[in-house]
Amino acid sequence: TNGAGSNSDTIGFAMQPPLVDGVRRDCLGNPVGTAADDDKVIINHFGIVVDPVSNEASLGCHAWNVTDGNWNPGSGIALTPLIEGIDSLQVLYGIDDSGGTSRSPTRYVDADSVSDWSDVLAIRIAVLANSVNRVTPTPVDRNYVLLDSDPLASADLLGPDGNPDSRARQIYSTTIHLKNTD
Repeated sequence: TNGAGSNSDTIGFAMQPPLVDGVRRDCLGNPVGTAADDDKVIINHFGIVVDPVSNEASLGCHAWNVTDGNWNPGSGIALTPLIEGIDSLQVLYGIDDSGGTSRSPTRYVDADSVSDWSDVLAIRIAVLANSVNRVTPTPVDRNYVLLDSDPLASADLLGPDGNPDSRARQIYSTTIHLKNTD
C-alpha cells in the first residue's frame, strides 16, 4: 500500500516458501505446513510498526496462508516487530509502459499508480534506519527523503520522552528486478 506524504508504505510478497532444513517458514520463522506440503502459498507482508509505549519503530511482518485462507500459526493480523531501528519504508514499482519489449522499467510509480500489476518488472525499496542507541554529539537536524515520499525531518522523529531522539540515521535503498515476469 502507498503511505500518504511521509507515512510508510507496506509491501507483501506472495510465494511458496523454500524448504530449509526440511521445513518451509514464513517471515517470522514460523513453520508453514510440513515438508510434504508442496502446495502452500503464503503472503509475507512487511511494514513499519511503532511500539505504543516506547515510540520505537521497527520493520514488522505477518504472514497470510493463501492456501489455507488464514493467518499462519504464530502470525496474526497485527505486524510483529522483526528488525528494530527502522523508521520508514518506501516502495516504488518499476513498470514498462512504452509498449516495447525491452523488459526494463521505463518509470517507477507508487502502488496507487500501478494500473496493471503484470506490468511490474522491478521493485525499488528504501528504508530509513536509525542507530537504535543515542549518539553524542547529537546529529544535526536534517530532512530525509526516501524515494517519492515527502521529506521526513529528524526533529519530528521523537523518542519516548517526546523529544528528538538523538540517533544517527541513514537511508538504504535497493532495486530488485523480478525474474518471474512475462
